[in-house]
Amino acid sequence: MTRRHHDVGGNPAAASPIVRSGKPDEPWQVEFTATLWALIGGDDRRMALDEMRRGVEDMRPEDYDAMPYYDRQTLSVTSAMVERGHLTWSEIEDRIECLRRSRAGDQA
Repeated sequence: MTRRHHDVGGNPAAASPIVRSGKPDEPWQVEFTATLWALIGGDDRRMALDEMRRGVEDMRPEDYDAMPYYDRQTLSVTSAMVERGHLTWSEIEDRIECLRRSRAGDQA
């Protein structure tokens, strides 16, 4: 069986030290984790945890390597929400632009 890019367990060539920053997660990361558990839990769940895992595992190696942990998870969950029809990429882009404008106004 061929290993996928993300699967480095037991591979000495892929071994690298785990760098722990010692700082707590950013607020958005905590909110993302809470949102993820809301999406995958309960009788009215919107997605399965396996969908998030699949999205991360299916990333191109260069994308996987370029993204921090939470960015990979966020992209995967977002993609799953679009695949299931809960959101569109256009809605997401519009919301991002709205947040950028709001932040620019706060800093002016």
